[in-house]
Amino acid sequence: MSRSGIFATQNLLTPHLQVYKGAHQNRPAQNQEEGASYALVMRLLEASKIFHHGHHLGIDNYFTSPKLALDLYEAHITCMGTVRKNRKGLPSSVKDASLRNKEVCERRKGNLLCAVYKDGSKQPILISTKASAGFTKTTNSKGKQRRVPKIVQCYNKAMGGVDMSDAHLYKYLDECQTMK
Repeated sequence: MSRSGIFATQNLLTPHLQVYKGAHQNRPAQNQEEGASYALVMRLLEASKIFHHGHHLGIDNYFTSPKLALDLYEAHITCMGTVRKNRKGLPSSVKDASLRNKEVCERRKGNLLCAVYKDGSKQPILISTKASAGFTKTTNSKGKQRRVPKIVQCYNKAMGGVDMSDAHLYKYLDECQTMK
């Protein structure tokens, strides 16, 4: 199975795309312990020449990890994304949180904010090196105001370009299903 790394801007431009086809790809030696998804993000950012320029990055959960977020922060790139529950470095109080609807559990580890927010049946874990803790008011498309965690509002804003590019990705799949 292929997995794509997409670097997309908020105005929906996709200047860089790399397809990950397995661990056999050559990885830089310094990224061996972090894994293939970490290395792919770093290659995309290096190709985009955005290190040390103060950009903000939205990252898909396949690629997001606390280690990546903190390393990007050191390179003057803030980031935001959902993260899988089994990633190393997540606070156990966030991973194991049992929340009621519209509740949030937030923990800070240095410059990294980790939060889990229950919205209906979903309980995503989010990480950010930009968002602050707490709630803010937002208005939905029907004009109704509601309170949401600041990290969720930041996520929705940051992920616009990535989600749109991801939606259009299936036009360019390099796999095809065959029948015997």
